[in-house]
Amino acid sequence: MCMIFFFTDIEGSTEKWLKFKELMGEVLKKHDQIIRSVVKKYHGRIIKHTGDGFFAVFDTGNPLQAAIEIQKKLGDEDWGNIGELRVRIVIHAGEAEEHDGDYFGTPVIRGFRMLMASWGGQIILSPEVEKTCKLPADSTLIDLGAHQLKDLGEPQTIYQLDHPDLPIREFPPIRSLSARPHNLPTQSTPFIGREQELKEVIKYLQDPACRILTLTGPGGIGKTRLALQAGAEIIDNFRHGVYFVPLAQLTIPTTQFLVFTIAESLRFSFYSREDPKLQLINYLREKEIILILDNFEHVIESVPLLADIIKETKKAKILITSRERLNLKEEFTFNLNGLAYPETPEKERIEDYPAVQLFIHTARRINPEFILSEKDYPAVVKLCKIVHGMPLGIELAASWTKVLRPPDIAYEVERNIDFLKTTLKDVPDRHKSLRAVFEYSWGLLTDLEKTAYMRCSVFRGGFDYPAAQVITDTGVNLLSSLIDKSLLRRSLSGRYEILEILRNFTLEKLNQKPKEQKRIMERHMEYYADFLDKIKEKLNGPEQLRFMDQISSDIENIRLAWHHAARTGNEVSINKMIASLQIFYERRSWYQEGRDQFQKVLDHFPQNDQTRSRLLSRLGIFFIRLGEYESGEKVIKQSLRITTEDSERAIALNNLGVIYRIRNDYERARETFEESFKLKKKTGDQRGVATSLSNLGNCAIDLGDYSEAKHFFQMALDIVKKVNDPYLHADLYNKLGVVAKSTGNLEEARRLHEEGLKIEERLKDKWGIAASLNNLGNIFRDMGDYKDAIRYYRDGLKLLEGIGDRRGVALMMANIGRTLFASGDRMKARKYLLDSLRIMKELKTPAGILTTLLNLIDITLPGDIKSAQKYLDQAIDLGSEINIDYYTFNLLMTGANFLLETGREKKAQEILDLVISHPAVPGELKKRAEAIYRKITTKFPKITPTEINLNQALKRLKDEL
Repeated sequence: MCMIFFFTDIEGSTEKWLKFKELMGEVLKKHDQIIRSVVKKYHGRIIKHTGDGFFAVFDTGNPLQAAIEIQKKLGDEDWGNIGELRVRIVIHAGEAEEHDGDYFGTPVIRGFRMLMASWGGQIILSPEVEKTCKLPADSTLIDLGAHQLKDLGEPQTIYQLDHPDLPIREFPPIRSLSARPHNLPTQSTPFIGREQELKEVIKYLQDPACRILTLTGPGGIGKTRLALQAGAEIIDNFRHGVYFVPLAQLTIPTTQFLVFTIAESLRFSFYSREDPKLQLINYLREKEIILILDNFEHVIESVPLLADIIKETKKAKILITSRERLNLKEEFTFNLNGLAYPETPEKERIEDYPAVQLFIHTARRINPEFILSEKDYPAVVKLCKIVHGMPLGIELAASWTKVLRPPDIAYEVERNIDFLKTTLKDVPDRHKSLRAVFEYSWGLLTDLEKTAYMRCSVFRGGFDYPAAQVITDTGVNLLSSLIDKSLLRRSLSGRYEILEILRNFTLEKLNQKPKEQKRIMERHMEYYADFLDKIKEKLNGPEQLRFMDQISSDIENIRLAWHHAARTGNEVSINKMIASLQIFYERRSWYQEGRDQFQKVLDHFPQNDQTRSRLLSRLGIFFIRLGEYESGEKVIKQSLRITTEDSERAIALNNLGVIYRIRNDYERARETFEESFKLKKKTGDQRGVATSLSNLGNCAIDLGDYSEAKHFFQMALDIVKKVNDPYLHADLYNKLGVVAKSTGNLEEARRLHEEGLKIEERLKDKWGIAASLNNLGNIFRDMGDYKDAIRYYRDGLKLLEGIGDRRGVALMMANIGRTLFASGDRMKARKYLLDSLRIMKELKTPAGILTTLLNLIDITLPGDIKSAQKYLDQAIDLGSEINIDYYTFNLLMTGANFLLETGREKKAQEILDLVISHPAVPGELKKRAEAIYRKITTKFPKITPTEINLNQALKRLKDEL
């Protein structure tokens, strides 16, 4: 459907803001009121405010009359000290896509370009509008002729709307490319997604010190399009114009032929037998001109000519596009990367990303009926990632939409780089496929550069200089040369990077030399295995963050080394990597990857050896973190059966104890932790000793013995301070905070949790951060600040869902449910608790199931007695199996509350008397019992704790129900 688009903009608004800063706010407000009211009057819709103007759409109505009235009202208004306010108006028509209340497409882009070409007070419109809209009475159209706008599209006929009521009726010529001499070629596609780069390039060209600017980047990255657009945008600053000099087809790449090629583009004729180079320089000597020399890598030996031009001229500038820099003293460089694209398809409005916009635009040019659906988002994002935002790659991929949907295109591109090609006749041979682009760059390399680049393709995710030296024998000069040729990039951190699609191409070259490939792969594996082996102790020390970040930077290379060691059965390298890799995956909360990576390599080693036992015990850690307790127990016990090393046995026992504790088998958990503790003490593993003490403290907390828990945690903390392990330090702060809260010291608890949180955030420990957030939420809930409590819980929940800790998710959901209930929102509270209960049952964690059931009973009372009864029956059966005082106390109190709500006050009081007066009940539970007790209005004779024990009380409760 053809739409009428209406654009306005204040001419010279930036200068006015600088000069009249105090007044412009009121001026803009009055300006906005006028335009909004007139557009509405003539049945237009304001789409958006553009800062100092508007973008509107007219489905019906009279946009031409609206434009005349706006100009008249603005002209009649008194603008005070500002003087006059000149607004330019453009009316254009075409078909564009509407998305989320905005419009996108070539007509919109062209409308904004027309706006930049017009003058304040002027109304201009396109032929499409002239054919569509009826002229208002007494108005006429002035044909301003055909103009090539600065979008470099086909020339556009432009009309000026004239009317007797307009305040200004005479204007200078339209500010189009026609105003200056040039030979800039028209472009079939609009300029998309390089706005920031364009600003930076223009800034360079406006700098008097910058006479030569080289845009560098690999083939297909969009250097030529950016250079042309920059030339078009800045042409008004160069009296003698902008000239494009294509060099890719230069058959004899000599300085003399370069001189002739430049002269031909300038339409300059040599006039004597004098040296053509001197004649060209004399012609350029006084010119204010830009030469755009495209694909200069083809004539790189002719660099001295450029130095001579700059030296002998005053205002001439040269804009170069090249796959390699010139290395001239006068040269400024600008490296061009791919277009921005979303990292994940879940990002909001992926159409806002330039890479996606280019894909959509190209697809619609090839197939006008193409519509990007949400089902296509993952595939389009994947395609943009594969080509790293390279415009040529995106255009080649999008060209296949005439026969395939994006998921099919992505599948083919992943399988074969040769899929990215075109059959279009008007595309240069070197751009007809990505392979052609890369082969062209490959052909420009020396033999030494080819060897170095081939070897560098072994790296994944980048590499640093020491790795390049050791693995590839590549020195800094060769690396620098590859950077100059846009085949490598050097990040601000100093790491070297290769575009992934370029790496795959070069890896093919390496794989064609099997002996060389094998030698480089072995070196690569040994280098990263040695690296992990050297830093394993440092991962537990004060510099652990730095070394964790080093692993993170090289994780792609480490994965490759890990898999290569497994495939080749290299036990030495695997054993060097096991400890550091497990610590990294656990502390960065990459549990799924840790599980998958350790599982994959198990099959490459025999059934009964020490390598396998080490892998199995570490694998158990990830199973535990992911709530896969049966699998965890199985692999840990396998490790214990085959290990012969005390240190490995201690690790496996510790992990087994964690599973027993989660299952509420505290006696076995204690025994296992104590056995692990003895072995760690024997082997001198101080950090391991602290971990065992911490786990024994966890058992004490679960049983409600806070005094013993604090004793264990404090002993562990004393050791941790000596070994200086920030990770364990933060963990123990959290655990001591739990003890402080449980014994009523909320301020101390909050201080400890906040201290722990600071360390965890510095260490990027997501699981630890989530634990601290949960504990802080508990404190705020106890203080009655439910809003902040829920905020902490939800932030923690998001982290736990991201890392796959299902038990943590269930616990956090239960806490949110409890807090919502306390704040009065029973419906939402019940939903969270039911979700928590479902996960707990799947994980088979008795204590978690019981606690959640008890909370559900409280929520369903007093309105839903039937559901409460059902939950209570399940809880009593489960409580009898657990048979631990702490949980029995909680169960009895909830049962007493149920009896109270169902009118059995005497029975409720009997149970509450026991809980309150029992010597083993923790203080926090006694407070809860007293709160329930206060609900009883009729007092009965109190019983003494000697009359009944906990198991009898539980049986009496079950009988009563």
